[in-house]
Amino acid sequence: MLGALLGAVAGCRTKDYRRALIHVPEMRTPAAAERVRAALLQLPGIRVDKLTLDTQRQLVLVVYDSLEVALKNMEHVIADAGFSANDVPARPDAAAALPPALRGTALPPAFSNAVSPVVPTRVRPTATEAGGRR
Repeated sequence: MLGALLGAVAGCRTKDYRRALIHVPEMRTPAAAERVRAALLQLPGIRVDKLTLDTQRQLVLVVYDSLEVALKNMEHVIADAGFSANDVPARPDAAAALPPALRGTALPPAFSNAVSPVVPTRVRPTATEAGGRR
């Protein structure tokens, strides 16, 4: 009985990496991108080496461990930093507290709706992350 239990535990996942695209319409400058990066890095499970911020397209590509954090957590931490994230609006008090250069820099609505969020997808772990197995 104990052997079966240990065998079941050994086969459990310890990581489930996924990839998500987050639209942050106000992220148009390097300073705004740095604030978004800092907000995301407060969360567990974010792969720092796989975090890409594109200020031209106002997009964040993030690889994360879905066993530690969810897409909605990421959207809300960005909103708490004063920026809209996908369909989560910026927290008004946080947006008002941003430096003037970072406030109100979103694209007009006709452009900001042009990018739709991507549904999170799984990322195949490297051999090291998978504990030497693929």
